[in-house]
Amino acid sequence: AIGVYIVFCSYVAFMWCISGYLNWPKSDMWLCLIGIIAGGFLTFKKKFRVEPQAYLLGICSTITIVNYSEHAHDFTDVFMVLCALTCLLSFYHIPSINYIHLGSTTIYVVYKLLVEGWLLHIIQEQDYVLVVRIACIYLIEITMLIMVKWHLKALKTAEEKTKQAEHASQARADFLANVSHEIRTPLNVINGMTELVMQKNLDHEAKEYVYGIHRAGD
Repeated sequence: AIGVYIVFCSYVAFMWCISGYLNWPKSDMWLCLIGIIAGGFLTFKKKFRVEPQAYLLGICSTITIVNYSEHAHDFTDVFMVLCALTCLLSFYHIPSINYIHLGSTTIYVVYKLLVEGWLLHIIQEQDYVLVVRIACIYLIEITMLIMVKWHLKALKTAEEKTKQAEHASQARADFLANVSHEIRTPLNVINGMTELVMQKNLDHEAKEYVYGIHRAGD
């Protein structure tokens, strides 16, 4: 989570530097600065929880990208930033974050297609490159979502196998302890009885036999 926060801070610093080149009002960057401050508080506080940080940075980054797209002249830059944000949010391994990002991307694309005339531009200019880039965005987001869910499933399977191994080891230890106790109890009785027999007047051969039994019991 700290690594993701550092990457987000680097992204904000980069956007701040190029905002002058894009004639982007500095007021649009205050949201990112608020995200940095709030994200730092969530990241370095004692009782850290990754979910609030993930939602906060995801929302701030998405809004920043939307603002950036309004000033960018080429969709290529927006496409690259969206793909980078998808990969960055996937490091949290929280599927709901990926779902929210997928939904916000869909809203953004639909708005651009229907309201700002991207769809008409594609039909008139036959700009299939734009179609491919939009498709690639969805392909990357869906792929990362599947990978996150697969990773979580693998972790859950590994945890279940670890618990099963621990239960099996504990059951084996309990079984050996019970068996040892069940065997030792009659042996103690036999040893006690052989000690009593050895106190009797026995011939030499009988004493050897009784002594052997007693020694084997020890």
